[in-house]
Amino acid sequence: MLARVPEWQTKQSKKSPDGSAAEKTLKTLSYQNEPSSKGNYYSSSRKNIALQDMTEKGTNNDEHTLVADSGKVVTTSYFDFTTLHEIGHAVDDRIKFMNSRMEKDGFGKWKKETFDSVLNSFLPGLVTDCTGGTKKATADDLKAMLTDLLKAGDCAKPANATGKLGSLFAEWDQIQNHAVVAKCKQGIYTKAKPWNKGKAHADAVELNGRVYQEAYDNDWYSYAHADRASTGVTKYQWRAPGEWFAEIYALYYLNKLSRSHPMSGWFRSAAKSEKEAMKV
Repeated sequence: MLARVPEWQTKQSKKSPDGSAAEKTLKTLSYQNEPSSKGNYYSSSRKNIALQDMTEKGTNNDEHTLVADSGKVVTTSYFDFTTLHEIGHAVDDRIKFMNSRMEKDGFGKWKKETFDSVLNSFLPGLVTDCTGGTKKATADDLKAMLTDLLKAGDCAKPANATGKLGSLFAEWDQIQNHAVVAKCKQGIYTKAKPWNKGKAHADAVELNGRVYQEAYDNDWYSYAHADRASTGVTKYQWRAPGEWFAEIYALYYLNKLSRSHPMSGWFRSAAKSEKEAMKV
């Protein structure tokens, strides 16, 4: 299986194309016990790929099925796909592919966010619509409520008008029906795994053309909603920039990526040489 990928991606040279010491992409195989809860992963600090107790067809002995937004279904070996996916992370880490492209058209137009930047994207419209005039809601209470919604997808109704979030008590129902609140209730925090819910979920939470989510604990991103149609291959691809590349990488080297995909040409030409692959 590893022979499917260009040699530079799995075999070490003494030096990188720029003359510096080569980072180790794949050096040895080792066998050891590790908490299964960590799953399959690539470690950028150790340059290790961990594959956890997988059968050829998968943990449930089923073939691995991937479904794109278009409805296209791809069935493949879970072991092969996962191994190539993690090698894709190693390659991305080595040549910094997404670092230099993630914000561009055709690559998801990703943006690194913070919790505060996400909060500040959703909050202004809510404050504008729910405060002022005879409305009792305060901006501070709306911010506190929205913080809970973004972090957990839920916020308890205040017990009365004088306690915590009390300014929202009288108009609670109207506030809960606001578009911003409805989007946040869909769940964009990491434990809700919003990326697994596909295009319908992205459509529901999209704000001003972007989809915001907590990809990993305290690690927030947004991407251009429109890019799903032109570059989408799987649901999981839309978790974070690194997953965007790794999913496409695995499908290409399994001969499952359409030649019409924008990345197909890069794999057929530039990816064959590490020097060419590093060019932006």
